[in-house]
Amino acid sequence: MFISSTDFAVMLKIFLFFLFFFPFLTGCGTSVRDVPVIPSSAGLPQKTAEPGNVVFFDNTAEGRAAAQREEKPLLLFFYLPDCSNSKRMLETVFCNAEIQQLARRFVCVKIDGSKETEYCKGLNIKGFPTTLLLSPQGKEVQRLSGGQTADQLALQMHLTIQSTAARTTAFGVVR
Repeated sequence: MFISSTDFAVMLKIFLFFLFFFPFLTGCGTSVRDVPVIPSSAGLPQKTAEPGNVVFFDNTAEGRAAAQREEKPLLLFFYLPDCSNSKRMLETVFCNAEIQQLARRFVCVKIDGSKETEYCKGLNIKGFPTTLLLSPQGKEVQRLSGGQTADQLALQMHLTIQSTAARTTAFGVVR
């Protein structure tokens, strides 16, 4: 059987579609495991304990206030409960030892895109998961779309820390 060059080109395009693009279309099909909520005491903000001891605020306003108060950059993690890439990041990337160490230098906020649709639209979140790294004042430093590996996220977290630290001089904070 002989395959013409046009038939081969069509078959190659179909193969490449399934190889590279199909996983992105079907990536969101399982649910994120329920994680415990650390109870709020004395009016403290609600935080969620994730595997690997990375602690996320559940409320963006509280997270932003904490970032300003503590002079720490923000990590906003936008996810969907049924997205397998979101689940993978929560269960593996945020359990990585280097990410755990770096997360202590950030205020981390986890945002459910299925519940916070208007907030996601306002920040131009077009896909999940998306990670925004912001300065303590709330200015976007880095936007990471799609699932990230621990190495990819760690690199961007290091760059964000350096970027926000570069604004500090011996004479005080430069804004």
